[in-house]
Amino acid sequence: MSNPQNPGGAGNHYHQGNRARGRGTVIASQGGNVSVSQTYANKVRTWTGWTILVFFVVDIAYFFYGKSAYTGREGDSGDLWRAGIALLLFVITVSLIRRWFRQRL
Repeated sequence: MSNPQNPGGAGNHYHQGNRARGRGTVIASQGGNVSVSQTYANKVRTWTGWTILVFFVVDIAYFFYGKSAYTGREGDSGDLWRAGIALLLFVITVSLIRRWFRQRL
């Protein structure tokens, strides 16, 4: 049976079991070579979160710009272009949010 003092069992007196807590590392030496165990991966800093915030502010600003510049006249292609650009910004923002959530998992 295994216990915290001797994780290898009663017959294995030369086995040392160390468990890192939190983001620590374990260094163990039992009269021989040093064994270093690192269980967490270094995360690469991405700028997806900041990019989402910037695109969100641009979305809101462009929405209010499009709302104030709306003419409502038939055949006015400016309204259609503004609507298309607003939809494109929205799609980009949603795709960045999805990417950010995948990176966080």
